[in-house]
Amino acid sequence: MSQTITFEWHKSNAQMLNDLGLTRQLNSFMAQTAARLMNPYVPMKSGLFGQNYTIDSKEGKIIYNSPYAHYQYYGELMLAPNGRSWARRGEKKHYAGRPLQYSKQMHPLATDHWDKAMMNAKKDVLIKEVSDMRKRLAK
Repeated sequence: MSQTITFEWHKSNAQMLNDLGLTRQLNSFMAQTAARLMNPYVPMKSGLFGQNYTIDSKEGKIIYNSPYAHYQYYGELMLAPNGRSWARRGEKKHYAGRPLQYSKQMHPLATDHWDKAMMNAKKDVLIKEVSDMRKRLAK
């Protein structure tokens, strides 16, 4: 005589990982892995910008801390009202409609929206590494 037992899970994988205290670890790992994979796409002239970030492990976010991170990310020249590339305190800049020209000397793949460029090229690598870590953490 055989018996069939059916398990019905009432929690999502994310909820189970959270209950095990693994969500923060996995988020941190995912963000660190994404930052590593994005690095070749991040504009680099002196080497400081691409390394000046923090990881928000609660949210799984990468936060670039340079004051010009937004400018580099969107990749469009911004000018002060009088046409200068720098603005006085309190002056607002506007987009000039011209793309930034990134140096390719240190990072030949440097571009704006580097997260999207990385996902187009390395999404499978990111998914595999995060999936493997999730399996290791859940053991």
